[in-house]
Amino acid sequence: MHDRHSPVTAANALTARWAQACAGGSVAMAGAGAWPLLAYLAAAATGPARAELLDAVGTDAATASQAARTVLSIMDGSPAVRSALGLWSRPDLPVRPTWTATLPSGMFGELTSDLAADQRRLDRWAHERTGGLIPTMPLQLTDDTLLVLAMALTVRTTWLRPFTEDIGGFDTGPWAERETHVLSRSTRVLDRARIADTPAGPLTLLRVMGTGGIDVHLLLGEESMKPAHVLTAGIDVLAGRHPSTGADVLGVGEPGPGLTVRLVRDHTPDDALNVTVPRSYAHLYKESGGRLPRSTVSDLFHKGRPTRETLEVFLRACDVPRKQWQACHEE
Repeated sequence: MHDRHSPVTAANALTARWAQACAGGSVAMAGAGAWPLLAYLAAAATGPARAELLDAVGTDAATASQAARTVLSIMDGSPAVRSALGLWSRPDLPVRPTWTATLPSGMFGELTSDLAADQRRLDRWAHERTGGLIPTMPLQLTDDTLLVLAMALTVRTTWLRPFTEDIGGFDTGPWAERETHVLSRSTRVLDRARIADTPAGPLTLLRVMGTGGIDVHLLLGEESMKPAHVLTAGIDVLAGRHPSTGADVLGVGEPGPGLTVRLVRDHTPDDALNVTVPRSYAHLYKESGGRLPRSTVSDLFHKGRPTRETLEVFLRACDVPRKQWQACHEE
């Protein structure tokens, strides 16, 4: 938990505002990825732009640069996290030297009149700063490009207690009444699962611990709750704004979404937390034989769809019969 005036709290608040607009589907968002860049810009901006930026970052101009450095330092303290800021401008676009002097070393650079060389330099930056996860900069430079701002944030972790793959089913939710690929595991640490009482409704949280000091929290709300409500409520619970109860003190029954407490006969006297979740698209890496296709964001923006190779990996992972693949290709 962090002080309500801390830069970490402000960065998390940005994530929460984005989450409020989440309509569902597969999406990734991280206020920590954009917040330091916005804070640096807020420190240098003037007029209406400064007011808008300060409102976005939730801090004042006098401390914005130091706050950005604090957030970057915290992320750099984890071996599992890689973060980087990049700013490039054309020589004919004036940028105050007194401001660029406050930026992290290596963050500021100049664009030249050689578009091809500049594009290669930005592509190399994206590849190096993300460990190859983003092979090229998802931006095509043109003669009209005056300024490029970029923030890269990646997290790599391995579960301390791995999941096992299986085939299973669920009684409710989008996977109800059909068999699907699932991930399962069991632990004697019951309070990894918690039930929270939130204004949006009851919320079940599962903490999954990984290497490098990374914790992943899986959230599940009632079927009537919208994704935005689940995400924002979960952020508030993790910030300590709503109470939660560990599964180790819950009574027999169904105390929260997706969680059942029951008594069973077993040869060991210890309680156990048995977890089963639908397999996510994170496991496409294994389905692809250890290498995901290089279908980038640019494919979606410029071509309107992923590459054929990427699509077939998804179809295979989702158990779509091969005879139906052609129909998917033609849509």
